Amino acid sequence: MTDLLNDSPVLRASNYIDANQELVASASLLTAAIVATLKDRPDVTVDFGGMRSTSSSYFNTVLSGVAGQFGVDAIRAKVTYRFSSAAQQEIFKRSFDAVLRDLGV
Repeated sequence: MTDLLNDSPVLRASNYIDANQELVASASLLTAAIVATLKDRPDVTVDFGGMRSTSSSYFNTVLSGVAGQFGVDAIRAKVTYRFSSAAQQEIFKRSFDAVLRDLGV
């Protein structure tokens, strides 16, 4: 089930965990959910609260997957990100910047 925040769907990353606890596989599950949501809705919020282990590989997978489907503007403007810690947010920022570089932006 997807929550709503100001009429925007909220996907909780902790609901998209691979059965084998593989981090990149979990990121792929979340990416698929984001892509499916953006096909029907103009925006989505992704809440990383409750995620104990998030790495740059995890965030790179999510960001690259969404950008690959909808373009770089999607990861900038269509997706809002919520974090549970400053450390998590910093890892995300580094991944976000790296993905933008990789995409030539």
